[in-house]
Amino acid sequence: MLVAEHPKINLLIASCKKEKSVESEETIATILQYSEESQEDMIHLAYYHGVLPLLYKSIKHHHTLYGLNILKQNYQKIARNNMLMSMELIKTIDLFKQKNISALAFKGPALAQIAYSDITLRQFGDLDILIHQKDIDSVIELLEERHYILDIEMQEQEREKILSTLNVIGLKHSEKNIRIEIHWRLTARNYAISWDDSKIWERYDEVIIHKQAIPTLSFDNHLLYLCVHGAKHLYERLEWLCDIDCMLRTKPAISWEEIILSAERLKVLRILLLTLGLCETILDLELSDRVKKEMNKDISLVKLQEKIIALSFTDKIQKPTGYQKFILLYSMRDSLYERLSFVYFSLFTPKFDDYKMFQLPKYLSALYPILRVFRLGKKYLFT
Repeated sequence: MLVAEHPKINLLIASCKKEKSVESEETIATILQYSEESQEDMIHLAYYHGVLPLLYKSIKHHHTLYGLNILKQNYQKIARNNMLMSMELIKTIDLFKQKNISALAFKGPALAQIAYSDITLRQFGDLDILIHQKDIDSVIELLEERHYILDIEMQEQEREKILSTLNVIGLKHSEKNIRIEIHWRLTARNYAISWDDSKIWERYDEVIIHKQAIPTLSFDNHLLYLCVHGAKHLYERLEWLCDIDCMLRTKPAISWEEIILSAERLKVLRILLLTLGLCETILDLELSDRVKKEMNKDISLVKLQEKIIALSFTDKIQKPTGYQKFILLYSMRDSLYERLSFVYFSLFTPKFDDYKMFQLPKYLSALYPILRVFRLGKKYLFT
């Protein structure tokens, strides 16, 4: 797919296609003839969309291209960072294993290896690790011993309340430029999706990174998580579609019946179908007849897809207004009940930012939902 009047995003799309057609190669060659200023903007846009390594891989044979050295330097910086973070992931998972703490890596190096077979071809800024909720305190203590610092200072009396409400907490190394996000649920409560933890842990995969086996989410769970994650951010970065497209192309036989049933149980079928439709439209992913049959039942998917493309895939980096984002997220839900649940939980379930802004004593913790509504109102209505 080419986005009319958006040459730079068209170049990124053409560069990201796993199987490049003659048209894709011609698009790349034609757009690379732009001015020096356009090429600098193109590099900036590629970095924002998380596909700079894929762009470099596609155009590195254009030796006379202005800006190629800058692009190469950025790619090499990403590659070095990815190698460093991959080694840190291996050490961290090994440490948890020594302490009998179960952990699954997802996104980051694990996804880079699964989808691209090369950890240098995917941009990532942190390490995502899923653990059991019962192990939160032990994991935080282990990481703090290794000089990681929590993103938020928690008063002791509020620690239990905060950790029971959140699904993730971040820690950054005091010296290395490495950040780890520890998850005990795949998505926040306020996104109103309930994962079955037992199914996540009873069946998982392994990925080999630097000759080390790293436990990771099963293919089906990883796919559904990536669809939900991309949808939550309105697919504002091309990388989130590329990951899914490349991941699906690595799997020779996919049980779509099983994946669709899992999506229905999670109430994210429309999100799954929307994501797959975007991958088909933008990256030429070939969809199975089973998926197409399901998509044909939902006549509103095409319009929703068009809104996402118009908003997220232009030559400009643009953020939707709070109202735009809320309406689109609302429209992605499978039924009226799911939409109303999303409205309720998104408005009244505290998140990390709420706890960071307000640290209340335990006897006032019931006020967090009210303070959240106040914070959201101030953020989206009065700014």
